[in-house]
Amino acid sequence: MADDKTNVDDKLDALLAGSAEDSAPKEVAQKKKSAKAKATADDSFELTEAEKEELSALAASDVTEELKEQKRKAFLESERARIRREKLFQHGKDENGADAEAVAVILAPHSPFLRLDHNIYYHGRVYRVGQQKAAVLKEQMYRGWLHMSEISGENMNAFYGRQARNMTINPSNAGVA
Repeated sequence: MADDKTNVDDKLDALLAGSAEDSAPKEVAQKKKSAKAKATADDSFELTEAEKEELSALAASDVTEELKEQKRKAFLESERARIRREKLFQHGKDENGADAEAVAVILAPHSPFLRLDHNIYYHGRVYRVGQQKAAVLKEQMYRGWLHMSEISGENMNAFYGRQARNMTINPSNAGVA
């Protein structure tokens, strides 16, 4: 134990005297601290105003090019769709390639137009549409006229040129078609 005590005493004396052995690590630590201070002072990561303006202009041009490219793509797609519709129309087809048919839109007085798939069909015009749309337009026109006849009291059979069949069925008509 005496040896341990002498080692500790020797170390204390060396520390108090500031021996050369212990001063070397202190000098290295001081050099590291001064190097860190210089690095933070010299190697600043802040952007200058000129760099900020240059980067801002670069970002603005990138965004402009990106938006312009999106506009070009959208315009190209709409032109393709328009040309496709025109080519199909020349061959008697609708925009989906189905056979088209001409439908004259004749509406009841209370209807200004028909709307189908965000398209408006006006009274008195002829439209070339696919068979499915044509069927829907004809049904809507028929229902409009049917509603008109119900509220005005007109006879729909007379409208279509049909005569009403008023028949009475009794035993004497048995077996007669």
